[in-house]
Amino acid sequence: MDYFKRLALALLLTILASSTAWALTIDYSYVGTHDFNSLNQAAYDAIGQQTWMFTHASVGGNMLGGMDTLHSGDSNKYQLTTPTASSGSAPPAGGLTPGSVYDVNRGNPGWASKYTIFETMVKAGWGNSADFVMDKLCYIDQAADVSVYLAMMNELEGQYSATFVYTTMPLTTGSGSSNDLRNRYNEAVRAYAETNDKLLFDIADLEAHDEFGNEQTYVAGDGSVYQTLWSGWTDDGGHLNGDGRIMIAEAWYAVAASQATPIPGTALLLGFGIAGLTVVRRRFTTA
Repeated sequence: MDYFKRLALALLLTILASSTAWALTIDYSYVGTHDFNSLNQAAYDAIGQQTWMFTHASVGGNMLGGMDTLHSGDSNKYQLTTPTASSGSAPPAGGLTPGSVYDVNRGNPGWASKYTIFETMVKAGWGNSADFVMDKLCYIDQAADVSVYLAMMNELEGQYSATFVYTTMPLTTGSGSSNDLRNRYNEAVRAYAETNDKLLFDIADLEAHDEFGNEQTYVAGDGSVYQTLWSGWTDDGGHLNGDGRIMIAEAWYAVAASQATPIPGTALLLGFGIAGLTVVRRRFTTA
């Protein structure tokens, strides 16, 4: 190998090593400055090769409904489909189908049991077969212990090859003590994700901005300013309506796109004659 090839290889390996150590939060600000519609067909096709395992309940079902609506409207752009997988199950014996978000509706057995179900499925094989694994609590889980969630995610990440996508807890339109607890949970997840270079799908922040970008907040009894769900995204104060489902689904595609785009400069390095190295994921630090 000549000097230039050795130099190019060293540079590429440096980029690859650093690319998985950058935090990325997909929130309202990120979605507003990253236009999914501006991607080319190659990027949409790359997303269409991803596999996901998603454990959830009713709001998660709303999110998947939005994914299905997008896919039905334009399957060339929105290529992900949502096949069902049973709660607690191992991956399909024949392997995962590219372009699939495996829908694991584990219901509402309590927040601790929800974490256990997710952990069980990761250990049953999803952690090494799916590209991405994600668990989402419900707005009824306001009493959840965030330290349990963060410890579980951190431990599993060190054992399995999948990218672990962190999430915030959905909000309601209320402004009482239950929403206070949800906001405290979310603030802890955000702080941890930023400090420890995690990939975060900030569902709550997206819910808290209206269609014009105005953040919906209230002042809690202790003077803290907290987020609340915008009434335009819901018909019952908690679940997502049609508009809310599409909004969150489009943001989910922003998460998928952020992980599907090759690192800038890769083609230049490969032009030195280095073959067989493929960049499959990246994380960017948001401004």
